Amino acid sequence: MKKSKRKLRKVLERLMEREKYVSLDRRPLDAHLLEGFVVGVSDRRVLLHVVDGHTLTLNGYTAVRLKDLRAVSAPRSFIPRALKLLGRTPVRPERLDLTDWATLLASARESYPLVWLACEGRRPDCGYVGEVRKLTRSRVSLREVDPQGRWVETERFRLAEITRVTLGDGYLEALEEVLAHPSVHPVGPVRLDGRDGSGG
Repeated sequence: MKKSKRKLRKVLERLMEREKYVSLDRRPLDAHLLEGFVVGVSDRRVLLHVVDGHTLTLNGYTAVRLKDLRAVSAPRSFIPRALKLLGRTPVRPERLDLTDWATLLASARESYPLVWLACEGRRPDCGYVGEVRKLTRSRVSLREVDPQGRWVETERFRLAEITRVTLGDGYLEALEEVLAHPSVHPVGPVRLDGRDGSGG
């Protein structure tokens, strides 16, 4: 591991030990900052227990590559104090292996049925939600879920192109419930004239 990465890992490990609220800057790969608490670090990846800045809730885990980090900071904010007063503390998930994407996805399967993948290098505005069906050292097959909460096709991704993986956030947990309880009578589109198309 290069000296710069070793130094970065040590910084992240210190922030994790102190449970510091952090901000991860991944520009230009991602224009948005990632904020939360470091709950895992390896030679090439960091795992964040993400904080939703609007609801002040801990909202799932996101792993990103160290090489994509432009800056790491511990911003001055009321948020960590508020979270502490609200009794919301970061949790280090058990048995998640951050060695590489293959080990992370394999170790996440039991606890996290759905994952969210991003390949921001070639598809910057796209994310893919689904269930890991097949995993090799170089590729993952994901049975995808569409925005309506329905299983669709299976797509293969090269692990080398994955830049971000999210687990266990509110969106994914909601989709898991929808998939576990499919609607017997799905709601059809509402017509603008006020009629629902049922003929009544």
